[in-house]
Amino acid sequence: MKLFESGAILLHLAHKWGEFKTPEDRSVAEQWALCANSTLFDAVFVDQWRDQFMPDAFTALDEILAKQPYIAGSSFTVSDVAVASYLLYIPKYLPQLDLKPYPHVVAYMQRMAERPACAATVAAKPPQP
Repeated sequence: MKLFESGAILLHLAHKWGEFKTPEDRSVAEQWALCANSTLFDAVFVDQWRDQFMPDAFTALDEILAKQPYIAGSSFTVSDVAVASYLLYIPKYLPQLDLKPYPHVVAYMQRMAERPACAATVAAKPPQP
């Protein structure tokens, strides 16, 4: 099987390795993968939409992370991989963005960056053209 799209690959691997105990677990993961790949990406990385959409997206994310340590609850899941993978591009590609209004998002980003697999990936240099 060959797949493309990071969200599809993440969901396939999570399903293959038994992350989803219930249909609801899978639905939550699908929701966050779609959110990361569309809503979050567009709100942060599309210049002409950032001022309009980033504040609402990050306020909602900050409120969620104020109540729980991870995107989908009390445990690290594929939803965190989907969301954190985009958030952790911000310091590298958009260091000018002011994230101070979103302290729970910033703390979450730090926690994700400190995870060994994430640290190895984030620290890796992108391929040169």
